[in-house]
Amino acid sequence: MRIQISLTVSESKRLIAKGIKYLPVVTKALKGGRVILKGGTTTSAISEEICNQPLRLSGRFVPEGALTARDKVGPHSILIERGNVKGIDDSWDEAISKLQADDVFITGANVIDAFGNAALAIGVRGGGPPGKSLSSIFGEGVKVIIAAGTEKMISGDLHHLFPKVGRKCVDSSYGAAVGLLPLLGNLFTEIDSITLLAKVDCFIIAKGGMGGMEGGTTVVIEGEPGEVEKIDQIYQGVKGSGISGIPGSLPNCESPNPYCNEHMACIYKKGKKTCFK
Repeated sequence: MRIQISLTVSESKRLIAKGIKYLPVVTKALKGGRVILKGGTTTSAISEEICNQPLRLSGRFVPEGALTARDKVGPHSILIERGNVKGIDDSWDEAISKLQADDVFITGANVIDAFGNAALAIGVRGGGPPGKSLSSIFGEGVKVIIAAGTEKMISGDLHHLFPKVGRKCVDSSYGAAVGLLPLLGNLFTEIDSITLLAKVDCFIIAKGGMGGMEGGTTVVIEGEPGEVEKIDQIYQGVKGSGISGIPGSLPNCESPNPYCNEHMACIYKKGKKTCFK
């Protein structure tokens, strides 16, 4: 049996979240260890799936460029430990120091490639506390899952980009000038989620569209009728899903706003930072 489905970007994120919840390393860590979710739209969907609460969104790409949230409300990143949920934005070092080899760190990504490489876009030095903690996470052998939809995929090898980009490598930018922070871990897309949730094959046949499908993904799913129907039911459950995030963190930064001026500039030009009027 084969079915064809079309997923918007937000629907793909929700589908990723449903698969992440049932990854063996995640179920094990949720039962007796620790899981850290670094804030983002995909990890917020994962947080909603696991503990029924969205995360604060911070940096984002919007038509005006790379901006941040207007208001700093709620936790951006959380620690889940034996059913207890704790915001860790002000205690990154403490939270990271307690992670063991069987614990899990889940992050999103802003760009991925077909070779499984991924990177985060960073608008502040070192990517802030989360970005600066990644070397410790990688070095300690903590399991890292990179949850990212195929809308983030570029052609070619991402490693070829790293020498060419950086926050201080552009003369001007609309929104914050950003660099790329390489990620090491296991990439998990909506395709991985589909093949985890049922015994099916899944392949992409189209990208993009209109009327809300810009950036979306159309796939064909193949397998035994009962297995394909499992995915069809999950698909119907995520259909129409919107972006995940604490509502107060959805509006973009505006001028005047101290949080915006401190963390991300709305216009960067030759070292000078100003905000849109």
